[in-house]
Amino acid sequence: MPERVLVVSPHPQLTAMAAAVAADSHGTVEVAEACLQRAVDCARRMEGQGRCAIVTTPYHSSLIRQAVRTTPVVVIGVTPYELVRAVYKARRFGSRIAFLGYGDEKLALDFEELREMLGLELEIFHFRDGDDIKTQVRRMRELAFDAVVTTGVCAVQAARAVGLHGTLVHIDREAIEDAIGQARNILAAHARDLERDQQLETVLNSSRDGIIVIDRHGTVTLVNAVAESLLGVRSCELVGRSAGAVTAGHETLARVFQDGDSDGHRRLHVGGRELAVARKPIRVGQRSVGSILTVHDVTAAAPAEHASSRKPSHQGLVAKYELDDVIGHSAGLRQAVQAAREFARVDTTLLLAGESGTGKELFAQGIHNASARRHGPFVAVNCATLPADLLESELFGYDDGAFTGARKGGKRGLFEQASGGTLLLDEIGEIPVSLQAQLLRVLQEKEIRRVGGSRVIPVDVRIIAATNRDLRRDSQESRFRSDLFFRLNVLNVRIPPLRERIDDIPVLADYFIHKYCALFHRIHVRLSPDMLEVLAAYHWPGNVRELECVLERYVLLCRESEGDAQLFYRTACEAGIISTDDTAPAPRPVDGYISVQLGTMDEMKRQIIRHLVSTARGNKQEVARLLGVSRTTLWKNLKQFD
Repeated sequence: MPERVLVVSPHPQLTAMAAAVAADSHGTVEVAEACLQRAVDCARRMEGQGRCAIVTTPYHSSLIRQAVRTTPVVVIGVTPYELVRAVYKARRFGSRIAFLGYGDEKLALDFEELREMLGLELEIFHFRDGDDIKTQVRRMRELAFDAVVTTGVCAVQAARAVGLHGTLVHIDREAIEDAIGQARNILAAHARDLERDQQLETVLNSSRDGIIVIDRHGTVTLVNAVAESLLGVRSCELVGRSAGAVTAGHETLARVFQDGDSDGHRRLHVGGRELAVARKPIRVGQRSVGSILTVHDVTAAAPAEHASSRKPSHQGLVAKYELDDVIGHSAGLRQAVQAAREFARVDTTLLLAGESGTGKELFAQGIHNASARRHGPFVAVNCATLPADLLESELFGYDDGAFTGARKGGKRGLFEQASGGTLLLDEIGEIPVSLQAQLLRVLQEKEIRRVGGSRVIPVDVRIIAATNRDLRRDSQESRFRSDLFFRLNVLNVRIPPLRERIDDIPVLADYFIHKYCALFHRIHVRLSPDMLEVLAAYHWPGNVRELECVLERYVLLCRESEGDAQLFYRTACEAGIISTDDTAPAPRPVDGYISVQLGTMDEMKRQIIRHLVSTARGNKQEVARLLGVSRTTLWKNLKQFD
């Protein structure tokens, strides 16, 4: 059955307009005129006939959502033009006008500006349900309001019943078409989700690894066929149950589900087979929403590890990014990219310096892909995540019997795996002093010895080191070998922190907004100039990575295509970008002064206003107060500068 949209209209005028829109929809849009409980009954009938979406007014959307929880409900918005027109119409009854709206109703209009423009005493009231409408209109009468402007027919009737003039805010055709378009987009997104879920299930069942997914509450949500085979369980015995429940009395599962080392990796012997188990968190932004367990049978795969003919792409040792993927146009960033392009032409050791989150690995991958080694492997290791003895065996490999628990036949290290390509030593400043001499020898002699071995193995590797520390100072203070520092620092690229490239924030923000809108199947979410000002005012200790995490969270939670200022400032406050909400008073400039660059009067005026908007966290009332102008004057200036 095709997907359909039902417009539930509480009054004839909206019904007629919706019917005109439905006539052009080729039968995919239906219209029903119903109010209160009858509207709920219509929605329930529609839900029982197949996949659909409901379009209705704000108050009725709340009633219908409570009754049909699996059906998407879209609210028909009110345009600022129609709202202003209704207020202007009501002013003929007097200057004291009340606006009555449903509690969750969002209006794209600044009522304070409307008060100033029309010279009215305009107040806003909200109702929660039908009984509350009568309570609110009686209150308006007691407060001696002249007229009531509202978006609901029931509210107009209640106002007139107590002797107040009631004016209905009309809904225009464009608002109906927009709501229907949103409903269709939601239905299309749901269809894509179902298709993607089916594809995911097929992919997981085609994997050679066993896969178990656990949600944030510790409940098993998915078990693929390979996991069933390797662990001797059935998915129906696990899915929907807590990890604690499924491991009770099942020794194998208890060993699989237990925590591993710091990286979540461990080896198990089950039924004569050696299984490699890895556990990794599933994150949405900076929040963990569950974990995934992978189980791999390595018994038969061990001998194949030594086959030198395996291509890098088969091992996953491939650099994904190019230097063209670096986003930004600031002078410091462009200078770093240009230097990286020049240094990609040679094989000399290179040091990338930059704070955490500036994109050092992206640069390293881009340099590799711009070099003559692009067809070779790209191998990366974080020197801070492994203890000294494990890092040594990872870098140089080990021979058979080198230590207790060593794999039979030994293991190739990362230098050997990267031969013919590039090895990124990330966080090189954290490498143990005991390994620094060995690393220096490799850089000088281009050869390694495995742990427990005596054979010298030549390696053809280009070394790129990355650090967020001041290695020159560390070497001067004997925390890092000075000879190793000079050997690593033959060529160097400094990647500027985000606070030094504020002009890149809008283009970075736009990139991340597009990325996560596509990932979460959202229509494009806009960032207003005020929001960008807040981002530009922050010092970003986590740099681009921190900016990405903040915007990922904002896009995930945002439901408004034009952006949600309240959500943005709440997200910014939770992330520590601002310390108060968007209604907090603006901090005054230090000592009462603001520094501006000399220019034309308009240019300097623009700098002052941008500074105050930023420090006021978007609170235009406070900015207007500081400047000694009205909100209307400030609004005109902002429009001029935008």
